[in-house]
Amino acid sequence: MHPTLPQKKSCSATRSSGFMSSPPDEGQLLSLLLKVMGAKNTIEVGVFTGCSVLAIPDDGRVVAIDVNREYFDLGLPVIKKAGVAHKVDFHEGPAGPILEKLIADADQDFAFVDADKSNYGRYHDQLLRLVRVGGVIAYDNTLWGGTVGMPDDTPLTGRHEGVQRQDRRRRARRARAAPRRRRHHSLPPRRLNIIR
Repeated sequence: MHPTLPQKKSCSATRSSGFMSSPPDEGQLLSLLLKVMGAKNTIEVGVFTGCSVLAIPDDGRVVAIDVNREYFDLGLPVIKKAGVAHKVDFHEGPAGPILEKLIADADQDFAFVDADKSNYGRYHDQLLRLVRVGGVIAYDNTLWGGTVGMPDDTPLTGRHEGVQRQDRRRRARRARAAPRRRRHHSLPPRRLNIIR
């Protein structure tokens, strides 16, 4: 764990939206993945206060995308104290158009998506063109409260109804999409899905 992570967590926790911050074990898993793969060029969609930036290797860089610069700026003093601010290329705005612009320079080793869950399918299609063959695309919150494992005809109530509708649309898009490369799925504990 990066020594400044506790400080980063405390600045995230001071906000009412602090629940959006990645848990420490997820940061450690991402850090391990980046080291094992030798990843240098990464993309992160949904940065919040930038806790995961601390997982970037010493010679790595991250294209960080978020719709709200305010949260990233809240964590920036800790990022600077950790000596990793020079590794971050922050882009403020909706991820779709930003990812589309980056496709021309596609050669990313790793991507982590943790924002705007309803657009995961769109981001996935874009990231398949951005991340090199053999690279990894990781998604947070993919289990959607368990709905992805339920049969389509399972009666749901409340927030699960909307989540299941989004999941059905996502599955339909994947079924229509032409395969671009072989995909390997892995579901580590908790809530992270890795597609390689």
